[in-house]
Amino acid sequence: MVKDERYVYSACCTWHGSINEVGAMAPSPEVWAGGRRNDLERGHRLPCCPHCGSPLMEYDSRAEWDAGMEKFIAAQPDGFDAPLYRRWMQSLHDSGTCVPLKGWDWRSAMKEFGESK
Repeated sequence: MVKDERYVYSACCTWHGSINEVGAMAPSPEVWAGGRRNDLERGHRLPCCPHCGSPLMEYDSRAEWDAGMEKFIAAQPDGFDAPLYRRWMQSLHDSGTCVPLKGWDWRSAMKEFGESK
């Protein structure tokens, strides 16, 4: 059996992790009403954040996620604390929860994380 290496991240919250860690969102009531009940009975689900149910985006692997993170870091202005950013991003995964992105100031959250360590 081939191991699924995909690495996913939430579209609406801070969660990211292996495809093997995701939750599963059942089809909406509209899908049920449309006669697609068999999809649910066959186990068809949308992968989602295991905490809030947000839809997910995916990379082929953790290495691809890390490369994207390094590209983001490289685009930041001088003085950006790359080691702190890497630790903070890992802590978001390790926390066992998620934070909604709407209205969230990631720079302030990262700074608070750095001050607490």
